[in-house]
Order: sequence, then structure tokens, then C-alpha cells
Amino acid sequence: MIGYEQPKKPAVAKTVPVSSADLQGAKLFRWMLDRAQEFGLRYLLAHADDGVIWGRVDDENGLLNLITARDAASEYDRQSRPAEPISIYCPALREVTLQQARLFSETAELLIWREDIQTWQARLIQDVCDPTEATWDESYIEPQMLWGNQGLDLGGCTKMLLEELEKREPTC
Repeated sequence: MIGYEQPKKPAVAKTVPVSSADLQGAKLFRWMLDRAQEFGLRYLLAHADDGVIWGRVDDENGLLNLITARDAASEYDRQSRPAEPISIYCPALREVTLQQARLFSETAELLIWREDIQTWQARLIQDVCDPTEATWDESYIEPQMLWGNQGLDLGGCTKMLLEELEKREPTC
């Protein structure tokens, strides 16, 4: 398939056991920090009803803390006292609005998502050193055409073509 390469490192994808008791209220964020410590995860990307939330896992004196963009903006507002605070534009990380969150690093990604109001699911993908350890609970390896309807090999690169659009006259 044009434009498709096998991953350079083997990976392990597995479902992470999640108990509903682990993921209710403040326990959700504690559970996330415990997994961050266990798998060396450093960054957060979360999607909530009120926006996208970026963050990082901070290790201060052996205590893990989740610092979000809102936390950083609030600190900036406190120190700089701008005429209009920027923290009001950064959504808060709250369980009630959270839909999904990814904690990740260069070697692993933990995805948690809301299945319904009170049920969370989680999945971990992690690089491994020994290829014999690379297993998948479930995976699909299939070619994906991200743009266009056919590919043209350009000697290592791929140009995606849209036959119908290329035949049309410009509208502007």
C-alpha cells in the first residue's frame, strides 16, 4: 500500500482494568495520576463538554500533580494582573464535563473515555523492547486514505489525488 509503513517499534495494546469505584469523583484524577506514575506518562490532552484541556504531570518532591493550562493561566493572571484575565478562556478539568482524556509520553498512551454517565473505560498502548512481548488485545491493520480517492507514488512520498476536484473549473 502506498504511504503505509509498519510501526518501527512493537507496541502492546491492552485494556486497563477499570473499576467504577476507582473512577468516581476525585478518585478519577487520583487514578489517572497513579497510572501516569506506573507507565511514565507526562502529558494530558482532554476533551470536555466545555473545551479542550492541555496539561502535564508534574513531579514535585515525589508527589505527582496534574497541572492544566487553566492552572498555568491562573498563575499568570495572579502574577501579572492583566486587564482581562486569560484563565477565563481555559476550561477546568472536571469529571462532570470530561468526555475523554489521554495521558501520554514518548513510549505510552493511556486513553480513558466515558461510556455513559457513571461508566469509564480505559486502554493502554505501550512500546516494548522485546518484540516477542508485542501483543494486541484487539487491533485493525488496514490502509487508510486520509485525503483523496487514490494515491500516486512519488518515490518515497505519496500524493493524494481527488480526480473529481482536479477536473472542475475553479469557482473563484
